[in-house]
Amino acid sequence: MGIMAFQKKIHASDLCVKSWKEKTVRSLLTRSWWMFLFMISCFMVYSHAMHRKQAVCQELEKHLNELHHQKELLSQTYDNLVVQINSQSDPAWIQLSLMKGLGVVPEGQQKVYFHGTQE
Repeated sequence: MGIMAFQKKIHASDLCVKSWKEKTVRSLLTRSWWMFLFMISCFMVYSHAMHRKQAVCQELEKHLNELHHQKELLSQTYDNLVVQINSQSDPAWIQLSLMKGLGVVPEGQQKVYFHGTQE
């Protein structure tokens, strides 16, 4: 009979502990609901800000890639212009420019001109 009474006493103390724990959790939730709401709202604002940051980063990376492409094109144009400027002192270049731009033909050569419509 002593063991049974001891087991009942232990069981009763477990109920008191459960009851005390449940009361603590309930009181914590009822008194601190605003804190949980605040934490959830902070997380939502943070999540939204991170999403916007990623969108801006993607847009900036796209713009950077476009600028790199433009830089390559301008670099090629610059190189072509430098070659043209350096070759202006070359007599063959001068002769070719005159032939293309003005239609001048060097001595000893014959100019051929075609009439008609071009398609």
